[in-house]
Amino acid sequence: MIHFLLPLGQTPGVPHGGALCQTAADCSLGGTCTASVCACDPWWTGPTCALANLQPPNDMNGGLCGPGFASYYSWGGRALKDPSDGTWHLYASFMCGHQNLGKWTTDSSSAHFVGKTPTGAFEWAAEECDAHGVCAPTIPPWSHNTVPIVTGSGPGAAPPDEAWQIWHIGDGIVNRSVWAPCFNKSEVGPPREAPVGGDGGECSTRGAPTPGHATYVSYSSGPAGPWTRYEKNAQLPIDFDGAWTSELAGNPAPLRTPSGEWKLFFTAVPCPPDSGALATNCIASATSTDGWRGPYSMRGAKRPLTYPESEDPSVFVDPRGNWHMLTNVNTCHRRCAQGVECGGHAWSADAGETWSNLTVGAFGPFITLANGSTSANAYVERPLVTLDDDGTPLALYLGMGRSSYLDSCLWPQLFCTAAALKAGVKCGPTLTPK
Repeated sequence: MIHFLLPLGQTPGVPHGGALCQTAADCSLGGTCTASVCACDPWWTGPTCALANLQPPNDMNGGLCGPGFASYYSWGGRALKDPSDGTWHLYASFMCGHQNLGKWTTDSSSAHFVGKTPTGAFEWAAEECDAHGVCAPTIPPWSHNTVPIVTGSGPGAAPPDEAWQIWHIGDGIVNRSVWAPCFNKSEVGPPREAPVGGDGGECSTRGAPTPGHATYVSYSSGPAGPWTRYEKNAQLPIDFDGAWTSELAGNPAPLRTPSGEWKLFFTAVPCPPDSGALATNCIASATSTDGWRGPYSMRGAKRPLTYPESEDPSVFVDPRGNWHMLTNVNTCHRRCAQGVECGGHAWSADAGETWSNLTVGAFGPFITLANGSTSANAYVERPLVTLDDDGTPLALYLGMGRSSYLDSCLWPQLFCTAAALKAGVKCGPTLTPK
């Protein structure tokens, strides 16, 4: 008999642990195996601790989904805290000129926003806008799949003038005739008619310009720049010799490991023919022992890191030293229907060398608000996680398609905490009601 553990504050009907176990691996490394029963960390939930446990937001105006950005579209990114003053700096893929996500290879940029909390409200950073309220992004189109990091100090850290970094695909070569101006504060108003169709998703980078198959990095000493492009806008070097893939399809996810190495997780194409994949994208990683600049090597990897096929890896290390990966399993929107949770969660106990298969449904587009009302959205993809000062997961950032894939904005939610559970906050997963 399974004894489900349901502490005060957990969403009714969703057990917070309770599955029988022999080791912590049976609990998705998202908790401990205590007296042969899974006991979840606050930020994971479900019988085997595989589902993201998120606090309910007060409304749907977080991130770049609020009225301050109405009629403009955005996608993945995350916010990081400036330790010098406690402000939060959000870097996200932002569609210039009211274009929707269908123009991600021409009009997407990497833009900078500032707020007082990790979920917002956010405003354009001061250095990005002129006196007339016209704003230009940090990295102009095209630049997509934006990932900011702060390298901090310790083994493998970048020099101080490279401490703030933006990793992305697309070479950021300016063609102002296509996208300028990016954002005009006088043009914010009621949302325009939501775009329809286009729900096939990005589907790797097929048909995209060559820079969509490479990773670019810009760096700065602080959150507001000025920004310097790696090797005058060169692609980050990766050695694919002997590996199952020879092509980086984008979706970069850099991680400086506790040992000081750098790992670059990414979407690679095509998946091996015997993998049972429904789409082209699988997850790979490459390692650098010489700092963030590389070169990176796949060390002859023969298989993707995890199954089934997926894209948009986001990797972090929890306070116990376990590695976790969140992905979008719905590549090309071929594995899950619209409105159904299709986020993947895999875990590793050996510093990212071997991974579990993905638990599909770890997060999704159905959101329950603090007042009990709900928001049923079309898709959530491109997960990125921000950690708190003590290394615990703080916030999950998603590219959310509201009514369709193209009707997109960056959406954040706070992970649950022990204090929230104790206070009776009804944390829970983003499960579609059955």
